[in-house]
Amino acid sequence: MEKMTLFFTELLDHDRDDVICDQDFDPFFEKLAHFADWSADSSEFHIMLEVKREFIEQFINPLPPK
Repeated sequence: MEKMTLFFTELLDHDRDDVICDQDFDPFFEKLAHFADWSADSSEFHIMLEVKREFIEQFINPLPPK
């Protein structure tokens, strides 16, 4: 349980409000790009931004009303 709490807090919940929102993903994806040594103009970086956008759209944004 401690490992999951650490993962949640350190990688996903940067503002420490116990809720993951789209702003929390900026530092996470910045860490990924830094770790992979991708520059902001690399194709890999732009693919990562697309993945981030889709991830937020699918998992963070509310579902449309039925």
